[in-house]
Amino acid sequence: MLLHSIARGCGEALMLLGRYPEAEDQLDGAVDFVDDPMSKATIEVLLGEIAFKQGHLEECIKFYESGLRRLGNWVPRSSLGLGWGVIRESVIQTCHTLLPGRLHKKPANDRTELTVRLFTRLGYPVAFRGTPMYIWAVLAGMNRAERVPKSPSLAFNYGWHGSVMSAIGWHSRALKYLNRSLEMATEFNDIWGEGHSLLWKGVGYWAMGRYEEGVACMEQAIERFEKAGDLSELNFARFHLSCCHYSAGNLADAVKEARETFELSVRIGDTRANCSLYLWSKAMGGDISFPDLSARFKPNRSDILSTSNLDKAEGYWHLFHGRPEDAVGAFDRACQQPVKHRVLIYHTVAGAPALAKALRLSAQQVEQDDPKRAGHLRRRALRLAKRAAWLSLLFQTERAISLRELSLAYADLGKIRKALKHAERSCTVASGQKARYELAQSTLVASRLREQLGIPGANEQVQAAEATLREFEEPISRM
Repeated sequence: MLLHSIARGCGEALMLLGRYPEAEDQLDGAVDFVDDPMSKATIEVLLGEIAFKQGHLEECIKFYESGLRRLGNWVPRSSLGLGWGVIRESVIQTCHTLLPGRLHKKPANDRTELTVRLFTRLGYPVAFRGTPMYIWAVLAGMNRAERVPKSPSLAFNYGWHGSVMSAIGWHSRALKYLNRSLEMATEFNDIWGEGHSLLWKGVGYWAMGRYEEGVACMEQAIERFEKAGDLSELNFARFHLSCCHYSAGNLADAVKEARETFELSVRIGDTRANCSLYLWSKAMGGDISFPDLSARFKPNRSDILSTSNLDKAEGYWHLFHGRPEDAVGAFDRACQQPVKHRVLIYHTVAGAPALAKALRLSAQQVEQDDPKRAGHLRRRALRLAKRAAWLSLLFQTERAISLRELSLAYADLGKIRKALKHAERSCTVASGQKARYELAQSTLVASRLREQLGIPGANEQVQAAEATLREFEEPISRM
């Protein structure tokens, strides 16, 4: 047992330092030192975390599911079972919400704590593999954590639950659980837990379109993860900090954070490299050395989110070099895999407006040689833009972008007045979110449409919008 404890401690320390192969070697040996289910499941938690940090999602999920079953927990094996599991856990959570006085009555023990931790950690990889399984895992973990006295695991679950609620637009419940999460983590003096609570709160604010508040939360989360020494979670927070900066219109800060996170992720073999490369490419308008940068790490196609982000990074690179048809292929891949695996989260929905843009630009490129194909591409672009606009009702980070792309799709089909209506809606959304870069782009589109309609003063509006847009883009062109 002593050898097991030593190996486990060494493996956990090496994992936090980002030395994943060495950590695996330590923990693989530790499994052989024990026979009882609790000890084996404890090692499987750590092995699952190491597999996740390297992007080995299938392996990671197997470790967590094995640990849960080892402790006597049911884990769905089919779509029918998963559907039943989601319904069951949703009903339980509804009862917990309506009858809060019945919570935290059961005594805690090591087995319960380990079970909650396994459910909590399972939510991470399945979030990138399938949204229904993710919902089940998060609800199952939170429901079990609410039955026993408050714990750091419950704080973690509340943060995650809050970020999910923000994504579907239930902002009052989101803020309630995000604040509970941070208060609980602080109460337990859990630095790592505080980092996660602040991370999820920042993601929640970002999903709500409250970008500056998201930046503040992410910066605090980064400070906590630096103290805790968890490089992988630090990269996750820094990636989302760059997302908040980009959405707020702080392009230079977004590029800086994305570039630095990419470098650190590559150094430790972290799958966040794909995510950071995507944000870097998007913020730079595709002006990156994509072949050289993507060659620095080995993509893992089982990680749907990271793969989708890598494809989007390639798509923006193709657009920058005037290859919209190649961009269509890249963005198409970025959309297809999440749909196939039912991964509907903040980042995967960003592929739809990007694909609509690539289709529209591709139509313009082939217009002279093949008008029939150009018409087909424009109609497809409009369908994609409409779909993106509907999705953006849930995922507000893409709202202004999707409405602007819908406006441009209508304009390409000659429906100028309808296009102007959507461009003005995009401006209103961007203004409300204080998304300055999106507002500048949408204002330019609206001004050009007014110019086409012969509205007085439109020419001056176009010139002012172009000048504003240059103020955003000139600094990053020198980076």
